[in-house]
Amino acid sequence: MRTKKLQELLAKAFANKIKVLITGAPGIGKTAIIKQVTTELGYHLRMFHPAVDESVDYKGFPTRDGDKGIFLPFGNLYELTVATEPTVAVFDDLGQGDDSVLKACMQLFHGGNLNGMKISDQVVFCAATNDVGQMSGVTGLLEPIKSRFHTIVKAEVHYEDWVDWANGAKVDSS
Repeated sequence: MRTKKLQELLAKAFANKIKVLITGAPGIGKTAIIKQVTTELGYHLRMFHPAVDESVDYKGFPTRDGDKGIFLPFGNLYELTVATEPTVAVFDDLGQGDDSVLKACMQLFHGGNLNGMKISDQVVFCAATNDVGQMSGVTGLLEPIKSRFHTIVKAEVHYEDWVDWANGAKVDSS
């Protein structure tokens, strides 16, 4: 999907809480497009990096609540439980995450909860990943992870799109 169409799709998807997974070659602007659309909509952005996270990062901090053990979310995870304004939770380089990390993320993507704690209805999930076979450390996504997204789109690069962006960004062509 070309840049302009991807921007349009993301704007509609975010507004309607549709989970989108974007695939494509490294360095083509997948994350930048997500950030741009989020900014244009005036939504909050929470970035996650499964490639450098551990599975426990998606469970929360273990503690006690009376006689029972619970997990308290911290950092960006906590922010997802208390969000009162539209928020996009972006899982960048998802395909580089260890299987244990991806499995830990499934509860977020599917049920919108974190060990029984509800993720705010203001949150929509989006992820970006490089394609397999591009020397980017992606060996493939688990099918249950892919099935938790409403749609998967492949980002494509086109010369005309880049020129339009460069002109708008006032890139010096000299």
